[in-house]
Amino acid sequence: MEATPWGASPSTRKLPTVEAARSRAADDPRTPYHSNVEHVRNANFTGTIWREERHEATIINLDTGESKTLTAPSGPALGAQIAWEQQGLLAARHQAEVTAHAPRTVWVAEIRYLDGSTERAEADTHDELLLTLLSWKARTTATEHAMAAQPPAPELLDDETREAWIFKDALRGQYHATPGNYRKLAAWLRERKLLLTAQNLLKAFHELNDAHELEEA
Repeated sequence: MEATPWGASPSTRKLPTVEAARSRAADDPRTPYHSNVEHVRNANFTGTIWREERHEATIINLDTGESKTLTAPSGPALGAQIAWEQQGLLAARHQAEVTAHAPRTVWVAEIRYLDGSTERAEADTHDELLLTLLSWKARTTATEHAMAAQPPAPELLDDETREAWIFKDALRGQYHATPGNYRKLAAWLRERKLLLTAQNLLKAFHELNDAHELEEA
């Protein structure tokens, strides 16, 4: 048999029974039609909201000082990640220090727009998650409409819309202004915790465009 990543041979001895596997699936909020999953829908997107555990640990390379945060949906899954990281460090003859953090519960939303693009959000509470989704929708819709229309007088624009127009003007027709493209740019900025500025939008455009992830005119 092929070795597992941890160097042990795989075995069927500890596999769960069919009944146990079904029980686990029933308790998993990501299971379709699970009672703990909330389905959301409006004219622009569909999605699901659920609550899940989040287990985290910080592993520090004592030789280089580099640190890494590991995240998993369960204790055993986190333990497997820690073992994998430790094995890599030991193979490089480095010492590691692991600090486990108290488990916490987060609310997660995955939404799919009509054009097929998706986004994911997390928050500590259900209300915070809904507010996040509403803020995304409100901001995206407002900027989409502003960029699709003729620009009003500069003094009438808010800061982010003004930056979006500067970005669009700088590309001189290279950027195809569609709702899907704007959502991808906005998601790219959120993932990197960058402000919506013309300069940051240009960075997002060039990376996504080079990866052929944007719609073309």
